Amino acid sequence: MAKFLGRFESNSPEWHELRKGCLGGSQVGAVLGLNPWESAVATFYKLTGKISSDIPVSRNMRLGSLLEEGLFKNFTVEHPDWECEYQPGTFEHDDYPQFRSNPDILVKNENGRGVVDIKFSSDFWTDVPAHYVAQVRWYMWIHDCDWGMIAGLIGGRWQEFHI
Repeated sequence: MAKFLGRFESNSPEWHELRKGCLGGSQVGAVLGLNPWESAVATFYKLTGKISSDIPVSRNMRLGSLLEEGLFKNFTVEHPDWECEYQPGTFEHDDYPQFRSNPDILVKNENGRGVVDIKFSSDFWTDVPAHYVAQVRWYMWIHDCDWGMIAGLIGGRWQEFHI
């Protein structure tokens, strides 16, 4: 099981402090060479503090943040029998404390324990982008989950993808 470090508002100074020098789900795709917006080298320099990790907030990023809680509420309507914890906090791997996790939703259901990442994209997907698959698998590994999922408003439609 992952070690709970606390709940901190996204992008708060405390939230950023816990991420310094640690690898989280958002960076895994870049480290693996799967992220179309960031390279492994840029991620290394950001994690080591050699360059700023500040990312200009795009319209889609802003919309994703603003819509996330509503998308979570829709998720609970879609899955009324699942026990869902929204924004459960920051965690680190038991054996590797430099590996961190900030999952959107932790779930318990008839299939065991799971992790769900909420996404908003103006583009329609038929397959999940590889860097998002890596992110969910990272969360599954840190939390020792049985399954993972990406759910959200993708190309103007509610979609769910099992990972």
